[in-house]
Amino acid sequence: MLLRLLSPSDYGLYSAALLVTTIGSSVAVFGLQFAATRVVAFMAHDEGESRFVSRSIVVLSLVFTSVATVVYILLSPALSLYFTKSTNSAWIFAASGAWLFSITMSGIFQALVQGMKKYQTLARILVSANVATVGLTILGLLEFHSVIVPIAAWVVYGAVIIIWSLAITRRPLLLADSAGTGGRTVRQLLRYSIPLGIAGIVTVATG
Repeated sequence: MLLRLLSPSDYGLYSAALLVTTIGSSVAVFGLQFAATRVVAFMAHDEGESRFVSRSIVVLSLVFTSVATVVYILLSPALSLYFTKSTNSAWIFAASGAWLFSITMSGIFQALVQGMKKYQTLARILVSANVATVGLTILGLLEFHSVIVPIAAWVVYGAVIIIWSLAITRRPLLLADSAGTGGRTVRQLLRYSIPLGIAGIVTVATG
């Protein structure tokens, strides 16, 4: 569909933005999405601990993802120059910073919902997000034929997942208590996520 509705240069630009966003997301998430599913499910027997872990994962992800997004935006002129030999498309890469942020945080919230074992709800979330993304992409490209359309559609995809998942997880996140063994749990979380994050970065970078 994108090949038919985008010019060859725009499709190449989209592919470049997709590549950099995928690598950036792998760096930003740093294995926390895998840790979220495992640790939240493992801590299900201790509701207080599970809530604290869930909030810690969201806070860490927000910090890592925000830093990665800012770096991505700052590098957008260099990325444009590297892929297109011109800085004219820097705004496309800068706009892709929103794509990086939304897709990374949506992965974290998916993992939290999965860790809570709400599989049917997660399936509805993903189907709805995909339908919204495909519909927006088709209608937008038919009207505008611009590379910004699929990028905006991916932002919407992430936003749908984040908002819907947040409606499910907001109570555990708001009621989390930092007392108890929270510090030890966070260290365990990082010990689990860091090797997975490194492995994910290496896989994406060499793939």
